[in-house]
Amino acid sequence: MKTNLRYIGVVDKDNFVHAVPFFSGVNVITGRSATGKSALIEIFDYCFGSSGYTVPEGKITDCADIYFIVIEIKNDTVVLARKSNGNKIFIKNERNLALLKKINMLNLEYFNNDYFIPLSDFKKEFRKYFGENMQISNSDDSIDALELRREKKKATPTIRSFTSFILQHQNLIANKHALFYRFEEKEKRDQTIDFFKVFVGFVDQNYYTKKFELDELLREKRRLESQIPKKEDLKIKARKDIENVIDQYNAISGKKLEFNQNELELNNPQDLLDKIKESDIEINALSDEHIIIKQNSERSLAQLTADLRKLQNELDDIESTIKFNETFKNNTKNISLPKKAEINNLSECPFCHQKCASIKEEVNSLSKAINWLNLELKHSNYSINSFIEDQKRTKDQIKVIKKKISLEQEKIKSIDQQINDLENYKTQYELALKAKLKSEILLEEFIEKPYDNLESDLDSLILKIDEIQLLLSEKYNVDSKLKKAENMINKYMAEISPNLGFEKSYEPVNLKFSLNTFDLWNDKNGKKVPLRSMGSGENWLSCHITLFLALNRYFCELGDSCSIPTTLFFDQPSQVYFPSFSIDNDAQFSIDNIKQKETLKEDEELDEDILAVTNLYSEFFRYCNDTYDNTGIMPQIIVTDHADNLKINNTNDATAFNKLVQGRRWREKNSGFIQSTVNRDNS
Repeated sequence: MKTNLRYIGVVDKDNFVHAVPFFSGVNVITGRSATGKSALIEIFDYCFGSSGYTVPEGKITDCADIYFIVIEIKNDTVVLARKSNGNKIFIKNERNLALLKKINMLNLEYFNNDYFIPLSDFKKEFRKYFGENMQISNSDDSIDALELRREKKKATPTIRSFTSFILQHQNLIANKHALFYRFEEKEKRDQTIDFFKVFVGFVDQNYYTKKFELDELLREKRRLESQIPKKEDLKIKARKDIENVIDQYNAISGKKLEFNQNELELNNPQDLLDKIKESDIEINALSDEHIIIKQNSERSLAQLTADLRKLQNELDDIESTIKFNETFKNNTKNISLPKKAEINNLSECPFCHQKCASIKEEVNSLSKAINWLNLELKHSNYSINSFIEDQKRTKDQIKVIKKKISLEQEKIKSIDQQINDLENYKTQYELALKAKLKSEILLEEFIEKPYDNLESDLDSLILKIDEIQLLLSEKYNVDSKLKKAENMINKYMAEISPNLGFEKSYEPVNLKFSLNTFDLWNDKNGKKVPLRSMGSGENWLSCHITLFLALNRYFCELGDSCSIPTTLFFDQPSQVYFPSFSIDNDAQFSIDNIKQKETLKEDEELDEDILAVTNLYSEFFRYCNDTYDNTGIMPQIIVTDHADNLKINNTNDATAFNKLVQGRRWREKNSGFIQSTVNRDNS
């Protein structure tokens, strides 16, 4: 979306307006330290809806009453303003453009309280200016539906994500660990990456509606897949629950509901439900039905407890055997086993030279024993495996028995509870009605969940999922569009990077960017060298500048179909080459002064750094003109820096750099953001 930031300003407590004007193309604000250059990017961010108030403490915060920006978005001119630590934002589509030519008119009287709205409402209102893409909702969930699924409401595209593509702060512009503003918070990073396809117009509301439907179907598919292996258990439990609640009715009423006991198999649950609904509640106060049911349950519980003890003993034996076998196996590892036993000749008595046959028999017996031992040792592994299978089977049986015991205990407890309820003055009729209604509810739930149809339901679901996935793939084909966009951005980086300063060891530079992860790396002969593995601030700075110019070029190429603004902020990019700029207090910018401060640098090295900074600004200049020629959109690049009086390459205009500054030079005493434009006599 074509944007032009027209002003960043402050209305001070004396109602004087301090404003910095901007135009399309490259805008340089140059000056010494502590003149308010870096505050500009913070004021922009604050007026753009930041939840934090990060304007640097000092002269500006001391005098400011209202911060404001004026920004052109396509055909609209919007004024945004905030008070210090304010939770409301002024937003007005200013149609009286003549008023903006007299910026002093944007005083305290202009900022009518009626235009200040809460921050959350501002974000919804302001995003309307950035096209239909920003009206997309990521979810059509009602609050009730979200609470039912215990999920948080999904985020919707927000104008705050734009700042990741616009702002490069002083501490970020040459950072090897981070590329994008706000990405230190994972949630904001993920949202920006996820909504990129929305910002550039690859998807619309129908995409998210279908995507939401697909998520629902996939969730249901997972539920069915988890239920199918357990469907028999679920059916048995459902039957048992219904049987128990009917027993509760019989126990409290003293009269049995009239239906055949075989119908509790629930082969025709609707018929059973009809019979129960048609049954009148009859009470027999003298009945001992509850005693009979409780005794049956207690006998069943006793039998189950006995079965459980038996299985627990079996499990203990199995685990002891497994442990013994493992010990035996470990011990035999250290035994050197004989493979055979033999004698070549029958032994002979040394005195009478008579042959001795008994030794041969003993050798044969020993040989048989060795073979048996080796065979048994081989079988030990199989034995352990078979015992492990027995162990698993027994554990499963114990689990089933425990569930049955739990159900019987609940049954006995419910009968005892009925007696307690009677003691607390509830009537037999009330308790019988409660049990009858509960049985009807359980039967209705059973009918609504036809366990026998789980497989066919899953098949139907998979067909619907395939249809939506095919629709999303054919109509939107997001992956293919992202890949194409990625190739375009990489192509622009290949055009920009040769004009910026990279160390010789990285040349030829071949930068690549992923729209799936937002990672940047240099492809060096097929080897992926991520930004964090590159050396020197010069490389990091050039990587940042190259990527953000390439992204900006791509947004300009898309024109109005892209919601992301075409404005870029770079805060003090030359400080990578000249750290002494942080103590720059000179009234004039000169190479000689830099040489004195950069005492550790040789003249040749200093010349190379000056050349690199010159190339940087020349590339900004070339990039804007080239983009305008190719897209019809002149990007807006705002650079706050100490560098000055540079000679822009490939132009014969000696005043080219001054045209980028356009009077925004803050070097004189008392010059700066607050003093730069105010004319108190005319205000």
